[in-house]
Amino acid sequence: ISDNGDPALTVTLVRTIRIVDINDNQPYLTQTTFDTLEEQNFGSPFIMLRDFFADMDDGSNGELGKFVQLNGTDLVEIDQDTGEIRTANPFDREEIGSYIKVQVQIFDNGLNSTLNSTETIVIHLLDKNDNSP
Repeated sequence: ISDNGDPALTVTLVRTIRIVDINDNQPYLTQTTFDTLEEQNFGSPFIMLRDFFADMDDGSNGELGKFVQLNGTDLVEIDQDTGEIRTANPFDREEIGSYIKVQVQIFDNGLNSTLNSTETIVIHLLDKNDNSP
């Protein structure tokens, strides 16, 4: 900045502008359709899925927080801290069908407010050749 004096005097001003991310993005599934093939009758617990959610925000606003399993199936369970879906009990495809649906709600760690989303994950099961003809 200069003035109109004689001699002209100038001042230099340096400003730092800090841009802070707001929590404006919900957590989301990393794929729009999410099917995984798993073989039946594994021993408990066996990790079936991990790292299937993300959040586009920066810093703690983009960190994934709590995972909650919403449906009442006792075949799988979700770790509330890591989001890993694992078997809760051994199962047989002939008894339960060809897939398991798990409804999951995920919360982010937003600073001023938390956002969440609810998604359904389909786990397709391979049939093990465990029955005689």
